[in-house]
Amino acid sequence: SFLVLGLIYIYKTYLIYFERKSSALLALILCMLLPMISHSGIRFHNYSMTLFLSSILFYKLKTWKTINYKRIISLSLLSSALISTKLNGAFIGIACVGVIISNKENLKLLSLKSIILFALVFISSFVFFIKPEIFFNLVTLDFKSFFLSFSNYLNMVFIVLGEGRPDFGFNYISFKDHFLSGPLILLSIFGYCFWYYKDSNKRKEIFMLFFCLLICSIYIIFTSKIWHAPTYLIGICFLMPLSLRSLDFIKNKKISLIIGLMTLSLSLQHFLIKYDLMLSLIHISEPTRR
Repeated sequence: SFLVLGLIYIYKTYLIYFERKSSALLALILCMLLPMISHSGIRFHNYSMTLFLSSILFYKLKTWKTINYKRIISLSLLSSALISTKLNGAFIGIACVGVIISNKENLKLLSLKSIILFALVFISSFVFFIKPEIFFNLVTLDFKSFFLSFSNYLNMVFIVLGEGRPDFGFNYISFKDHFLSGPLILLSIFGYCFWYYKDSNKRKEIFMLFFCLLICSIYIIFTSKIWHAPTYLIGICFLMPLSLRSLDFIKNKKISLIIGLMTLSLSLQHFLIKYDLMLSLIHISEPTRR
């Protein structure tokens, strides 16, 4: 399934970040213990596909030392497939920007030509993925039908986004139910901050990874108008366990081990408490909406 494929790429990503395989494996276990991951794997939904496409997009950017025009086209197609699958798949873009700007070789290729190429491929493929008939209208130069169909699609999105009223308290509780408990949130924030402090060579990237998680979570919690809004963070949730990278900078291995085991035990406890909730959500969930 897409969830298994996504976890494979997530683990490969962790192997790049962590110095020890044991740390990468621990991060993978913590990722799998996020209740939202099990929620994605046990139901027929585009959540797992969103996670897979986000993880492979991030992994490709992380492994490519340089980005040529062929790879720009590949990234554009992959990005359009991700966002057409679920609009909130765009959240991973913030973290991807962090990877790009931290690589000096990538910055050299950020020319106007490369940006235009990415945009043209993205727009045309995105239109094709969301609604092939809209793409057909564009190819046949039937602009009247094209703009009408595309306008109807945008109206549908705005109607869904405009329903209901934001509920900060409920959204925050839902966020914790799907991802991290209060203590785990604090540990994750501390981990990212300590990693940022210790790893001076990767500060731009670390900041963008943390900013991606922070700004997207805040946006969902404060502005969301639907009960299952935190599920929209599925495409970036695998970035949360990266906070464990801070353990590699703790010289005292006993302290590092204690923090790792404490994080694991808290994650397991949270998962066991919320797993039944994830199962119940399948039976009461609304029809899939972007």
